[in-house]
Amino acid sequence: MRVQTQVTEHLSTLQEQLKLNHMFLQRNISTLKSGVYNHYPTAVTLASSYSSYSSQFNPDNQGLYIRPGVTMSNDGLKFFAINEYSSNNVYEYDLTTAYDLSTAGTTATDSFDPPNSYAGDLSFSPDGTNMYLVTTSNNRIIQYTLSTPFDISTRGSATTYDPGINVYGAKIVNAGSTMFTQSYSSGTNLTLTKFTLSTPYDLSGTVTNNGGITLSASTIGVTDVRNYGGDWSEDGKQFIHGTITGTNDLFTIDFATAYDLNSTKTYNVANAQGRPGAVKVVDNGTKMIWGDETASVFRLYNI
Repeated sequence: MRVQTQVTEHLSTLQEQLKLNHMFLQRNISTLKSGVYNHYPTAVTLASSYSSYSSQFNPDNQGLYIRPGVTMSNDGLKFFAINEYSSNNVYEYDLTTAYDLSTAGTTATDSFDPPNSYAGDLSFSPDGTNMYLVTTSNNRIIQYTLSTPFDISTRGSATTYDPGINVYGAKIVNAGSTMFTQSYSSGTNLTLTKFTLSTPYDLSGTVTNNGGITLSASTIGVTDVRNYGGDWSEDGKQFIHGTITGTNDLFTIDFATAYDLNSTKTYNVANAQGRPGAVKVVDNGTKMIWGDETASVFRLYNI
């Protein structure tokens, strides 16, 4: 009788633990779906200048060209970078301290060469199971599905999407249903284009071009708009971008209506240290990361 009672109590404890585990799992799934883990959930406010960084990573002549796309995993323990020239590789680095680039390993934990040349930008879906690369040699966006989030060694075969326009940066937002691209002409005109996806985060489904806008550098308040990348807030109300020449080389464009390129716009510009490459907002909108072409290092800044 005593043994039976102990077994019953043990089973009851296990059942309670299973219930708690199930609740924890469901809460995490719900949190992921709500976009809490998105690096750039809403608009950020730039300071007037960024002259000091919180951490940096020196690739030590690993063949990396500093300007193209960079980003990080949601936990801040992985850093990803593109080499546009030579090997054209995508690199993954592990960090021992979250969002501290100085703790990155001296060599990449993994890398691969995408199918097209001149890779210029990269991003992930919020859950880290989809990676997107922009290749500027033929204006394509390449999607990889990862079986393990933010682990590029677990990528499947590539899906290549042709947007039919020039593209130097791309970002999927709005829970996977909206994609924005950016391109430039002559350094003085920035074009932003909106696409809708029939299947969230999936470029193999129907992707529809909804049109775009072209803004002059003078309208934005900068002298040049040339660069890779750029980033969009998940709520579709802000675009952030860096420029490689001139002054006031970091800017945001705020849209009065979410995901509406034709809505009323306001602009904010800031001075950035060195020559910023493709800019990404990370850590729930509290930090920015880019490659500084002048110093040949990757740097993280507190917004």
